Amino acid sequence: MKNYSNPELALIIPKSPNESEWVFKKLSTFIKKKIKGISEKELNELRLLIYELFSNTVKYSYADSIVIRCMITGNKLHMWFSGPSTGFEIKPVTDQFLNASYLPPYPLELLQEKILIGRSSGVNLYCTLKNSHELMFFSESVNGRIVNDEIAENFGIMLLRSLSDEVVYKMDSIDNDYFYITKTLAA
Repeated sequence: MKNYSNPELALIIPKSPNESEWVFKKLSTFIKKKIKGISEKELNELRLLIYELFSNTVKYSYADSIVIRCMITGNKLHMWFSGPSTGFEIKPVTDQFLNASYLPPYPLELLQEKILIGRSSGVNLYCTLKNSHELMFFSESVNGRIVNDEIAENFGIMLLRSLSDEVVYKMDSIDNDYFYITKTLAA
């Protein structure tokens, strides 16, 4: 069944886009040891999640290394990818916020807002502020045809959101900026 000893793996690795496959192998080996019988479909989804999280962290972090944490609780996977950056920039795509963009600390007057930050074929991507330094992402299916110039800048977050239960961005301090995802695994 499940093995609960050592429920967490932490990695500190050099910032290099060439390390994506190594990171996937390390994390998938850890996950397969903790959750027996994980399907090929879930492994393929994990590969996409890990590659997207890792490549974005490498792209936007200004540190020389990336910190990755992976934890299993029951059949729930938790992953954190962190490296200091200038913060996730909210760029709304609606007339209400025309030409606006926001970096942390986010304005608290946006706290109750459902902010549309991306559109793609049949999906709208939103974020909501949990506080001045934390965002939660969610998506909704929509009807209608999306034209090419509306392809989401945040397509990677759309991908993360479609493959996981929860996607959160948080800036704890000037030295800690991370994306956190949870994913329920079937095994």
